[in-house]
Amino acid sequence: MARVGAFDHIHLIVSRPVQAEIDKHKNRGNDRVGRRARTASSLLREVIGEGTEKLIRNAGPDVRVMVRTELRPDPNLEERLDYSKPDDRLVGIA
Repeated sequence: MARVGAFDHIHLIVSRPVQAEIDKHKNRGNDRVGRRARTASSLLREVIGEGTEKLIRNAGPDVRVMVRTELRPDPNLEERLDYSKPDDRLVGIA
């Protein structure tokens, strides 16, 4: 199994199900999850506003995040996955 450090570049692709999960946690008050969700949401708004990817770490490896709301679950997997569940939607998109 390769370590994360074994790669030069990492691209994080955020799809709609991921955005929805972040949105659900934003209103949790001042607990750690709520704060992190609001921080992540702000970053995603910035990426969407710029219409491109954003470099969020410039060190081995560099990490870029992009938002791809147009990605949809594969209809060919619909019989094997339950698309009413966020995890299955992510698998269907990947």
